[in-house]
Amino acid sequence: MIAEVIDDDAIRLGFKKVKHFINHYIKNSILIKYDNPLLTKLNSIETNTIQLPEEPHDFIFASVLFHKFSAILENTITITEITIDSSIGDRVKYTVNTGKQTLGGNFWWNFDSPETNDIDVFPSWNDVIIHNKFEPKIVLGGINGNRSVR
Repeated sequence: MIAEVIDDDAIRLGFKKVKHFINHYIKNSILIKYDNPLLTKLNSIETNTIQLPEEPHDFIFASVLFHKFSAILENTITITEITIDSSIGDRVKYTVNTGKQTLGGNFWWNFDSPETNDIDVFPSWNDVIIHNKFEPKIVLGGINGNRSVR
């Protein structure tokens, strides 16, 4: 990754958006091709679907994540490559950079948003609470009657 700006707050916010995207929209999701006939049956469950342009496999998923993270971090950080592996794929690593897979078009992976498909309704980043400042909280404790704290 290459930082494009000197603004620490912008970089920090970009990383927080990527982290939020991974933790809330990627983890425990179902990977499926956008035109899979089983997709309509998945509408009745609350699990998020990540709809891919091809049948799900590690390389296409890495390509989609490369484009999505690049869109989220646009104008703050340039991603030069992304490497993923999976336990299901025998820990084989796939590295994607701009020269390996170009997924153009007006699709969710090219937008700075929490979307993982072009069908469901997702909140905007303004609706998602991502704190940009360190806000420490003081927790009282440590003194117990007759004993002092060391």
